[in-house]
Amino acid sequence: MPTRSGPDSQVFLERVRSFFLEKLPLRPNYEERPEQLEMALGVARALAEEEILVVEAGTGTGKSLAYLVPCLLWSFEHGQPVIISTRTLNLQQQLLEKDIPLLRSLMEQPFRATAARGWSNYVCLRRLDSVQSSQQLPELAHEAGELSEVLSLGAPGIRQKLPVSDPLWSLVHADSQACNRQMCPHYQECYLFRERREMERSELIIANHSLVMADVALKANGAQGILPKPACWVLDEGHHLEEVANDHLGRAISLGDLQRFRQTVFDPKGKVNDAGWLPLLRDRLSKTEERSRLLECLDQGLLISLPGFYQVGEEFFYGLTQSILASGASEMGTRVTLNSDFFHTPEGEDCRRLSEQWAAHMEHVESAARDLHRMLTDLELEANQGGLAELQSLVERVKSLRSNLEFCIFPDSGDWVYWAVATANNATLGATPLDVGERLAAEFFGPARSMVVTSATLAVGKDLSFYEKRVGLDLHQNRVARSLLDSPFDYRQNAYLGVATDLNDPNRAEFWERACEPLLWLLQQLGGRTFLLTTSYASLRLARERLAEPLSQLGIRLLCQGQAPPGLLLEEFRRDSRALLIGADSFWEGVDVVGDDLSCVLITRLPFRVPNDPLVQAHCRRLEEDGLSSFTHYQLPQAILRFRQGFGRLIRSQKDRGMVLVLDSRLYHKSYGPEFLSALPACNRRAGRLAGLVQDAIKWLKGFDS
Repeated sequence: MPTRSGPDSQVFLERVRSFFLEKLPLRPNYEERPEQLEMALGVARALAEEEILVVEAGTGTGKSLAYLVPCLLWSFEHGQPVIISTRTLNLQQQLLEKDIPLLRSLMEQPFRATAARGWSNYVCLRRLDSVQSSQQLPELAHEAGELSEVLSLGAPGIRQKLPVSDPLWSLVHADSQACNRQMCPHYQECYLFRERREMERSELIIANHSLVMADVALKANGAQGILPKPACWVLDEGHHLEEVANDHLGRAISLGDLQRFRQTVFDPKGKVNDAGWLPLLRDRLSKTEERSRLLECLDQGLLISLPGFYQVGEEFFYGLTQSILASGASEMGTRVTLNSDFFHTPEGEDCRRLSEQWAAHMEHVESAARDLHRMLTDLELEANQGGLAELQSLVERVKSLRSNLEFCIFPDSGDWVYWAVATANNATLGATPLDVGERLAAEFFGPARSMVVTSATLAVGKDLSFYEKRVGLDLHQNRVARSLLDSPFDYRQNAYLGVATDLNDPNRAEFWERACEPLLWLLQQLGGRTFLLTTSYASLRLARERLAEPLSQLGIRLLCQGQAPPGLLLEEFRRDSRALLIGADSFWEGVDVVGDDLSCVLITRLPFRVPNDPLVQAHCRRLEEDGLSSFTHYQLPQAILRFRQGFGRLIRSQKDRGMVLVLDSRLYHKSYGPEFLSALPACNRRAGRLAGLVQDAIKWLKGFDS
């Protein structure tokens, strides 16, 4: 970490040090954490010296307070906000409901902390009035009246805190493209702009990575951003930055987009008849003096164009799904590469033909909306009621749909990765920048005055260079400071790592023939209290099929990802930990079960990314073209970081103890195995046949109680 500091920097660092040594010990149940103070001083130095600090802080460091305290003191001193961004809702809630109230009790100076949310999280009062006064949608009008009553009693205008149905919310949520801003009669009491004004006066702004990347994309396109310019950005859970940037700096169009458009604009087949804002507009226009001309323009122009637009769009996504299946996708939800081979099949040719037809329908809808907008403008109608803004929003949404469709359907740029994916309920066509790091370097890190990027898992071994290159920080080496802080937890005493040496591929039936009996014995000894982490939904389903009946006989519940939202599954597990929870994806990280409720984590397979994923293939191909091993420089480091995240589910507090059992024998037999193991904290380690390994692990665990 750089050591240069001027006199002002030293004064600021001493203020931060003094808070941690004098103020923080006043909190109840205080534990001294040297790593926390070291990180806080690093954050303070980054603020003072306009640096970008990349800091890996092991579980239990207390990194939230380590960045909140110096950021808050800096904001007091300089009158500029600091934006804290997280990936998960859990961490946002921890900051807003635990850490910030604690700081309010310790800080001598009052401060504001505001949550930043995207537009669609807020109710739009203009839209709500429009629905409430409608005779066209009596059911929704009644619900809108009830919602207005709730708001009048002081409820916040945020969806998460309002009783509102999906059909109503699709009509009343705020939309940046349909907003009149200062011209709106509700501007002063608008929930969104009231919170935006509060944000401008706040010392701390709590956002999320998706909102931050959406803000970057808007500003890069010359549009007005969502967030104010901060004194410093803090990205907690920073290992997600590349993934979120790929989503927001890329291009995509999906069946879900079309369905949301239909529900919002006009849905003649919806759960509520003729739902959408367009029937509301028609109702108002039918009461004007110019109703004959206006209704002819609306009915014979826009309304008559929409059914074909919907129908051909749905046919396109059906054709896209058939093309994906014909391309040999291993299962629904698997991304496939879009290239000339994809479109040269009969299904691919049909898909491209349908895309051209759909684009033509989009042009008709856009043209009809423009015609009606011009007529209303000439007649000076619908400026305050919102019709003009809604029509302009419709035009912009259709333009965006057509632009994304035409960009993705012709994959002709070597700087982009083109892909498609289908699930049971959706299909998506997309394109992702091959090197998102270059854009982040230019559009995010470059303009930032100072920044802190932190996570418990950023390094491969003790090296941060893989992460830095992926997100573009290698292009800002002169500004980057680095810190690697170990967890204060005693893994040597409290964690057991076992590696099974006798099992094959968990996607094969023979795996479970060997593994079932030892694992069931283990689960019986533990009384459940176990996570089983898989790397694919196929292996998840196979594990569920093999374990469901014998677990039932043992009186152990089986909770499986897909049965319910992940948060509800986790609550079920905490409520009754006599269970095995089988999870993929989101359960490898960001999941906290503290104490004896979780005593074992089973990792079925080393988490290498799917080799035929379009993005993985493109990155590997580029590395090979540059004369580098794609396995060594991309696949292996990605898997090691994911492996560390899975291991990290076990020990979440000083008193936690338990075991991680890896059921993939490659960790023992392959030459790269030691690289995975060296990335983990030192702990009790054993390797052997699974039957003996589970007995040894249980003996070790019971040794704590003897």
